[in-house]
Amino acid sequence: MLNISRTTNFFKKIAAATIMAALLVTLVPVQVLVAEAASTIFTDSGVAVDRNTPYESTSIDVSGFSNLEVVLHYDSELLDKNDSFTYGWTDDGGEQVLGSVSGKDENASPGSATDEIGDKTEIFVAGAGTGKLFVRVTANSDEPADQMVIVTIDLMGDEEAPDPNLDATKISICHATASHQNPYESPKPDDGAKIVSGHGGHNGPVWFDGITVAWGDIIPPFTWYEKVGHGKDAVWEAREYLGKNWTAAGQAIWNNDCEIPPNNADLSITKVVSSETPFEGATVTYTLTVTNNGPAVTTSAVVTDPLAAGLTYVSASIAPTATAPLTWNLPVLASGETWTVDVVVTVGADQGGSSITNTATASGIPTH
Repeated sequence: MLNISRTTNFFKKIAAATIMAALLVTLVPVQVLVAEAASTIFTDSGVAVDRNTPYESTSIDVSGFSNLEVVLHYDSELLDKNDSFTYGWTDDGGEQVLGSVSGKDENASPGSATDEIGDKTEIFVAGAGTGKLFVRVTANSDEPADQMVIVTIDLMGDEEAPDPNLDATKISICHATASHQNPYESPKPDDGAKIVSGHGGHNGPVWFDGITVAWGDIIPPFTWYEKVGHGKDAVWEAREYLGKNWTAAGQAIWNNDCEIPPNNADLSITKVVSSETPFEGATVTYTLTVTNNGPAVTTSAVVTDPLAAGLTYVSASIAPTATAPLTWNLPVLASGETWTVDVVVTVGADQGGSSITNTATASGIPTH
């Protein structure tokens, strides 16, 4: 039997490109914020109101307050049982009449002393962030101009702790489209709570060339806050979002402003044979190792090994996608990662005394 001379070749493919530096995601410190106690939002005192002179406050901003409460102290002068006054809140959402008080003196007449003193308290929900308080007298007596009420009016509310989601660093995501030409778009950065509610269900894998199913959003990990309770008892509790598709492939797209990066990775491949001097008819194993030397992540690299004449394919530790030539579609390889496959072949019985050179290559496929 004659020995077979065996050599191995080394192939290296370099694709030059500029790769964006990895971006950092700023996470919000974990904390619990508690609402403050009820406070006075607005006050006005000693206001005289009659049918011809209704009361309307200046504009009051109630943003950031809950459990709004009107506290009204009134001193009714000459308000008989046919007369009344109403009070309430008006804003862009409409008018809310919160309460009314009717006169009680059936025999009241102009100039008589029939004061009625009392307090009213009403809790309401504002329809908009800014509005006005009002007090109006409705007089049905013979002398309507004499019917008067003097009021002191306060607007109270529970000042809520500010939503920490709104104060946090805005989070950028890659939102999946239905276009293979432009698989992702980058909406304006938003706060964490809105991302969880608006994009948390956009599931699916990271887009890749040839994908046949719907792909999902790419979202980095971050901390967001969920409000628990109401008013002065409310707290903001921290929640950790672990991210979506935050893999090497997903981060490569996110770091590239949500555009599919060109396959700019420095790939090298080595090929080692189990025996360089096999006998004809013998079985030998080639070990192919692909290394991504960076700097980019490779998302669609391919290894091909067209077996030289005199060699017959037997098996591989990773099944090839094609056998003529042997072809493997590599998984995502981050910078520094490797991929290895063992290929078993037999040497032809008629190859005695020959030298067989078998070359494998690793290359990137443009993603779009």
